[in-house]
Amino acid sequence: MLILLSLILLGSLSSAHMDVNIALSQNDIVTEIINLTFTADESYDSVEFTTVVRPLAVQYEGNYSIREENGNYILSFEKRITPGINSLSFNLVYDSIIEGNTKNKVFRARFYPENAETMNISLALPVYYILSDKEPCVVPKPDSIITDGQRIRLIWDLKDQADIVVFYKSQSRFEWYFIPIIVIPLLIIIGVYVFFKKKTKKDISDILSSEETKVIEEIRKGITKQKEIAQKLDFSKSKMSKVIRKLEEKELVEKKPFFKTNILKLSKKIR
Repeated sequence: MLILLSLILLGSLSSAHMDVNIALSQNDIVTEIINLTFTADESYDSVEFTTVVRPLAVQYEGNYSIREENGNYILSFEKRITPGINSLSFNLVYDSIIEGNTKNKVFRARFYPENAETMNISLALPVYYILSDKEPCVVPKPDSIITDGQRIRLIWDLKDQADIVVFYKSQSRFEWYFIPIIVIPLLIIIGVYVFFKKKTKKDISDILSSEETKVIEEIRKGITKQKEIAQKLDFSKSKMSKVIRKLEEKELVEKKPFFKTNILKLSKKIR
């Protein structure tokens, strides 16, 4: 579908500069902010715009009317008498002119400024959308392309009729700009976990005797039988039993009978 936006100035006015700022949204709403600037000594009765699609909404501070004629919609804006003001601005909103599917979309519009000498058109793609891989993806070629990191904006400086076509597409929801949103909180969580983990280990080591520390280190190495640990540390049977009892009281070690010895396991406190 092609929007036809034609400017007709009624009255003694014969020239003007037209600025058209177009914003495309992710839900295919198109907003056009149109501003006309006249020379200070010119006057007019009204301004008419023609479009093949009836706007969803029109925003204008003065009086305006819409009529259908030969399949087109003509918007007539009456002059506002404001001393020192030589411009006219209004907004048009459309909801059914974007072509394509969920990912790949096309915007088409024809601008025909019958009485405007110059015309500047700026078109902003939806947030996080990019130009299509299709060649050419923009017709005619824009005079400049800029971005603020979220939206791409295309700009044309024109002096004649323009049929503008823009092919654009959405990026993957897991593109690079989402990485900080995921990674930063994750790093904070990991940092807090490591901090408290180290603090817990330090607090536990403060309440251990040298013998108890040696036993825990052996269990960490994978030696779990009480008899084997006693033999490696050269602890007597009574001394080993005393150390294990102290560790049980501190809820750091759990034991389970295994034939003539015990299987030792670290508690969740120090794993």
